[in-house]
Amino acid sequence: MNKSFYIIIFFLLSSIVYSQITGIVKDDKGVLLPNVNIILLDSIQEIEAFAISDKNGEFKIDDFLLGNKTIQIKRATFQTIEEDLIIDRKSIDLGEFVLIKEDAIALKEVIVKAEYNPYKKDTAEFDASKYRTGKEMNVEDLIKNIPGATVDKDGRIKIGKKEVQSVLVEGDDLFNNGYSILTQAMNDQSVAKIQVINNHTKNKLTKDIYDTDALAINLILDDKAKNKWNGSATLASTSYVENRHQVRLNLMNFSKKRKFVSIFNYNTIGFDEMKGVNYLIKNQFTSAYNFDLIGTNNTLPNLVNLYQDNYLFEDNRTNFNNDKIGVINAINNFKSSKLHILGLYNRIEKNNYIDEIESYNDNTIQFTNTQKSHWNKKIDNYFTKVEWNKELNSTSNFTIVNRSYYLKEINENTFLFNSNDISLKGNNATTSLETQGIYTNKIDSARLITVVAKHLFENRPYQFVESNPIFGEVYSDSQISHLNQEIDNKQNYLGLKGTYFHKLSDKENYYFTIGSEYQNIDLNSEFFGLNEDFSSQIALDNAKNDLSFRQFKVFLEPAYLKEWKAFRLNLKLPIEYFSTSIANDLDDKSNRLTLSPKVDFSYEKRKFGKIALGYTYRVIPTSFEVYYQEMIYKGNRQFAKSNLSTYQLFGGSQVNLNYSRSKSLNNGIDFNLIYQIQDKNVGYNSIFQPNFSINNNVLVEGSEMWMPSVSYKYFWIPIKSKIQINTSYTSVKSSSIVNENSIRNHFNSYTIGLEMKSGYSGIWNYELGGKFSFNKNKNQFNSNDFRNIDAYANVYFNLSKQTTLDVSYEFYNFGGQNQSSTNFLDLRLYHKIPNSKMKLFVLANNLLNNKSINRNMITPISERFYTQRLLPLHILLGFNFNF
Repeated sequence: MNKSFYIIIFFLLSSIVYSQITGIVKDDKGVLLPNVNIILLDSIQEIEAFAISDKNGEFKIDDFLLGNKTIQIKRATFQTIEEDLIIDRKSIDLGEFVLIKEDAIALKEVIVKAEYNPYKKDTAEFDASKYRTGKEMNVEDLIKNIPGATVDKDGRIKIGKKEVQSVLVEGDDLFNNGYSILTQAMNDQSVAKIQVINNHTKNKLTKDIYDTDALAINLILDDKAKNKWNGSATLASTSYVENRHQVRLNLMNFSKKRKFVSIFNYNTIGFDEMKGVNYLIKNQFTSAYNFDLIGTNNTLPNLVNLYQDNYLFEDNRTNFNNDKIGVINAINNFKSSKLHILGLYNRIEKNNYIDEIESYNDNTIQFTNTQKSHWNKKIDNYFTKVEWNKELNSTSNFTIVNRSYYLKEINENTFLFNSNDISLKGNNATTSLETQGIYTNKIDSARLITVVAKHLFENRPYQFVESNPIFGEVYSDSQISHLNQEIDNKQNYLGLKGTYFHKLSDKENYYFTIGSEYQNIDLNSEFFGLNEDFSSQIALDNAKNDLSFRQFKVFLEPAYLKEWKAFRLNLKLPIEYFSTSIANDLDDKSNRLTLSPKVDFSYEKRKFGKIALGYTYRVIPTSFEVYYQEMIYKGNRQFAKSNLSTYQLFGGSQVNLNYSRSKSLNNGIDFNLIYQIQDKNVGYNSIFQPNFSINNNVLVEGSEMWMPSVSYKYFWIPIKSKIQINTSYTSVKSSSIVNENSIRNHFNSYTIGLEMKSGYSGIWNYELGGKFSFNKNKNQFNSNDFRNIDAYANVYFNLSKQTTLDVSYEFYNFGGQNQSSTNFLDLRLYHKIPNSKMKLFVLANNLLNNKSINRNMITPISERFYTQRLLPLHILLGFNFNF
């Protein structure tokens, strides 16, 4: 067995053949050109290798496969050279390439735009015209076609394994982390080039001092789209029987000085217009050095469960919706400052229909419940942002940002629980006002100071009434037919942080961060019973909370990074002091000093690959929501309270081991291992009864997790297809208490997946893949084995220059008792009318007309079997018009 394993590994690793391409780049006057981008694309036009010419104009590309290639030679202000190659030997000298200056008009345009170009050699550029297939409806569809790019169901873009943090238009960031609002609306025909930028920074003073390791996309506009109004309109509808519609309208104007975007979307076809908005509100831009961020995780959590979202499928499968969104977004660039104003309103309505059977067994109590649920919510969301950037002088700048939003949610849920009718009507809201200021001072070419200050006010009130016959049983009072609950949750947050960064060389730096945070949270909640006709209130025991949570934190973080030859060492030592006071229902004060060391060590050679080892000791603070002493009704027959009376901090260790060896985006192997262990944490002492449950927050024994994974990808030239094999194993040991029984649970899962993608140049291409998951959940009371299967096959036809057809098939089987398979078949037909800016399309969804899908969820003491309603067969006819 071991011998066979090593033979297979040897075959996989040895399948990569090492080669070398060399050449020289000059201009038309014979001057050798440094810093020229040389990009080698494989036969499906994905990046295989990349190089930059040195001071002598010479370049060398190592480690790629033999076969059909395309080489691109690029440098700003020069015309791009692109040639097709057949690499049939291990070493090849391409000789000299001569780059010719762009014409005077084009050169002038480039120079005007290049007053600040922070990207330089960290940018890969793609000509948009070469990646259009004719079925693009927006910029997101265009980005999907560039090498290595994928877009998930939330509109989040990845290049390879790395997530894009921002999408810019001519260097300006209009939507920050909520960029899918832009990419799903913007006319793709207005884009001439797509730049993929590594080490993107929002502050030009930091560019030459440290690498952010953040990824961004910059859209370079076609000349015809500059300084002009342009946009697109999409109208689509099913027949009056299905009654589903979509309207997308946008109007945009982009110039060097000003940029303006207006968007209006409406749909009832299942697309969630809130996805991009959520990322815009959170705005969690992350990079290697988050010096300008503070308090990113200090928003108030959701205390009750008034809606159950679907996380299993694309929204067009299960989301019965009615969504609208309107956006006005403008940037004005002044001589030494920039003003950005954004206003957004969206209204969504979501309906989710779920039937479930719950089987419970802890060897003391056994019962089975059935419930039919209709979850409904309507959300009105208002968001504004005003940002002003000011260059104080050539070495310092200041940014102030005000972000505010108000969200109002109305819930009307109905349930049929064991033949009992239940209804819930209520509302909750979020008001958030945030102001942040950032000052940056570049002392010299190697030293930088960043200071950030932030204030956040948040208010989250809840009010709802549930009519449920079980309340009389819970409180042993037959008069109680309804329960009314009101919650008021407020927060004030202040944060201040300063960082001194010193770049000793290109391969060595250190920094010190010092700061403080203050958090003041008040929680008040109360629920009471009502009789059948709502005429009298009934006071209930253990139903009122008054909690005051105050925490002052001081932190210091020294860090050091050193690279020598192929080695890299990164050391961090966060030191935190917590002074915490919990008052009113509790009386607890504590002062804690913690250290959280982090060590990362790596070795990288091009032919060997990269191996990295990391260790982190994590200190995990607890938040206010684990300390309320009396009950809060969570909804859906669940109560919660806390048995904790003193403030808790927990420690845990994590070890990461990674080995990767890559030839390109299409060839390589990646191994990753994560091990986590935590001594103690907050868990539940749960009391389960047939009709309700009470979860008490308590201290439980810690958890342990192992998660190794291997991914291997290879481009098989005979069939011109990329093949990727993914496999992973997860083992999690955790503790809980159920009906006074201590449970030590062990969950393990083994997953193997296969993906294939063709790169044909003919009339058709395909994608197919599958994932098999074998799972086991075991403790002293129960043992459950189940397996999940999901598979897909997509075939893309280019019927003509104007017409394309996509056929998609999906298969799902989520294991467990009484499970059945579900198959989906979808068609997408696109036709571009010749000599016009209009596309016609037909989207046929769920052609097999599946009405529902089954899935299950395993817990240590129960198994839940779900049946979720699906959007029925519907055929959407529409057109898209660019102007």
